[in-house]
Amino acid sequence: MDRTSENWEGWDFTNAPPNGGLRLFITPEADAPTLTLMPDAITINDGTLSATSTVGGTATSAIELTYTAPAGVTVSEAGGVITVTGVRGPAAINTPFDVTVTRGGVTETLTVTVNLTATGGVIVLDRTALAAVIADADSREEANYTPASWVAADLEAALVVAQAAYANATTQAEIDAATTALEAALALLVVIEFHPAYMFGDDRDRFLPRANITRAEVATILARTMLLDFQRGIDELPEDMETFEVFSDVDEDAWYFYYVAWAYDAGLIEGDGRGRFMPGAQITREQLAVMLARTIEYAEEAGEMEFPDADQISYWAENFVYTVFQEGWMVGDDAGRFRPGARITRAEVATAVNRILGRVDSRDTFAAVDEVENLTYARTFPDVAEDAWYFPAVLGAANDHRLTRDGDDTINWKYIIR
Repeated sequence: MDRTSENWEGWDFTNAPPNGGLRLFITPEADAPTLTLMPDAITINDGTLSATSTVGGTATSAIELTYTAPAGVTVSEAGGVITVTGVRGPAAINTPFDVTVTRGGVTETLTVTVNLTATGGVIVLDRTALAAVIADADSREEANYTPASWVAADLEAALVVAQAAYANATTQAEIDAATTALEAALALLVVIEFHPAYMFGDDRDRFLPRANITRAEVATILARTMLLDFQRGIDELPEDMETFEVFSDVDEDAWYFYYVAWAYDAGLIEGDGRGRFMPGAQITREQLAVMLARTIEYAEEAGEMEFPDADQISYWAENFVYTVFQEGWMVGDDAGRFRPGARITRAEVATAVNRILGRVDSRDTFAAVDEVENLTYARTFPDVAEDAWYFPAVLGAANDHRLTRDGDDTINWKYIIR
């Protein structure tokens, strides 16, 4: 057979095996080019005026786009990225369309959905919906937030401005700015915290900061702050309690009777095992730790405590002391001692309860406050000097006030409420 014949095409005779055989070489066909779109469907609307899709695959030639876009929508490509942009105008745009993408003889389709409303106040303030939001916020049980109706006027004014800006925005930058304004307006419902007073002075207008506090006073404070939405005067028992005759030494006509009943019903207090509450007895630091820990309905199993007098903590209080120490509600003295059996003062209790409620509790946190408005209206006491270590804690415990927090949870005291 003639080796030059086309019948021998693909056969190699130059490097034939020693036995005279033939060696066949087959050249594979090249893979077909591919084209992908990520994603293959995009949407532009009032909140997102521009969207993109990235062209991928093995095809390397120039990218060709074929489309018929509605007026107000543009399509472009650069660096393998297809961008579709809409501009809001006096007429709404709700026309979907396809972009045919061709590269290296391969074609894919990008589906574009358009939903742009007209400018000129299409989005308006729904006062009925706003009223429902305010009513819902006012019904919340969290007593440390400003009732929404108190800021309704400011909120509505902010929403009117923000929604008008949103309705008339024509660019993404304007949309983003209006959205930020809307979010800031709605945030008024939650970021302005309302902190009512829960401690007061005596009939001579003294706070008695260094006086040892009694068990009845602490029961009243905890019931008022944790259970009763800061009510300063109550004359009824909890719903599940018809009578309260648990303690032989708590008379029904005592000023603290109902508070003690509420605190007992919530499991915050107990008696001495002989049916007595001992309302006039001065409370110790470890007894207070027990009551405070019970407000969060659990006590951690006691771990190592670095107090040099930790061995003096009663066995029944160990878990509770450990819990309040871990929470940062109660700390040691300047010498690092906890002093579990020591009596605790009204100023110390105000400091601890303020920590639970997230209020100003020390001179350090008070110093971080930029400004306290209406400070001249604050309830002050002749026996609480402004340079006393407990002045900020007493100020926060004895005055209705509002505050906000920065991003790092730093308190920014807004103002005293008259």
